[in-house]
Amino acid sequence: MTTSIPRPVRLLHPRFTRSLASASSPAPDSLASARAHCLATLSRHDRPAIFIHRALPPAAKDTYLALRALNATLLSIPDRVPTPPLQRLRLSFWSTALEDTFSGSPPAEPICTLLAACCSSSSSSASLRFWTLRLLRARSAIPPSPPASLAALESTAEQSYASISYAALAAAAPPCTTADHISSHIAKAAGLAATLRGLPILTSARDPLLGLPLDVLARHGVREELVVRYGPQADGLRDAVFDVATRAHDHLITAREILRDVKAGRAVNHEFEHMHDDGHVYHDKEDTSEWARIRKVFGVFLEAVPAADYLHDLEKAQFDPWRVGKSWKLPFRMWWASSREDI
Repeated sequence: MTTSIPRPVRLLHPRFTRSLASASSPAPDSLASARAHCLATLSRHDRPAIFIHRALPPAAKDTYLALRALNATLLSIPDRVPTPPLQRLRLSFWSTALEDTFSGSPPAEPICTLLAACCSSSSSSASLRFWTLRLLRARSAIPPSPPASLAALESTAEQSYASISYAALAAAAPPCTTADHISSHIAKAAGLAATLRGLPILTSARDPLLGLPLDVLARHGVREELVVRYGPQADGLRDAVFDVATRAHDHLITAREILRDVKAGRAVNHEFEHMHDDGHVYHDKEDTSEWARIRKVFGVFLEAVPAADYLHDLEKAQFDPWRVGKSWKLPFRMWWASSREDI
């Protein structure tokens, strides 16, 4: 079920007044300021994304940075804005701001400034617009509600995390089915891992939310009120966490198998299920080898490393998300994966 975005509302506040500069040529100082703002947003909310950003090809850096900062900003709306009506108003601002950005009249907002620069420097502005608005739709549920099934949670992960990866891939190189396929599985794993990572935070929030799939909760007899009260000691919770973690791990295994097949020059035995979805347009095969094309954009696949790192620590904690802390080894593991070109 697709959630509609609220009708755009103009916010008359000095911070959001339109810039007089042309969207096609943002001033160098404003562009540098926009990058700094987006990096600061990731530093607060999504530090692993900073390491991924550093490993990307130059053509994809700004696209990835803008969309990752947008994703973090949209996810933070329920925490920063107290009531659903105000949250919808905030979402309406983003709907209007993004539409205006892709129409050539971006507001003076750092993420929009960076997206406008990406549009002016890339031949794939239509693709960027599609994936950006798809990300916005994926994050538009206010108030958020738990997914009906594990498949629905995977779909949300694909619509959000994969949209960022698809846009970065399109900015860096001509469309490649295999690159998108790998990114799709990694994005699903990342989204599922993020759901598990967020359990201790969401269940202790002002309006507690247990974001696990309803079919998984029902299978193991998990009751939301008991999770809010007892945390990991609630009956069936660890079994439910195990189910979601197992599915995330399966996606990582598939992504690794595809990558290793491509490196070895073997045919990929997995069909890309989203190949014919909107937004995916592939041209005739290029003269360069498939592995050469994959190597050019390998930095995008580093999204798999934080997910794998978290799942490993979660297993060591006996599937208790409350016992999993930040991994001080993560920067090294991401560097190691990048240097070996293996996830």
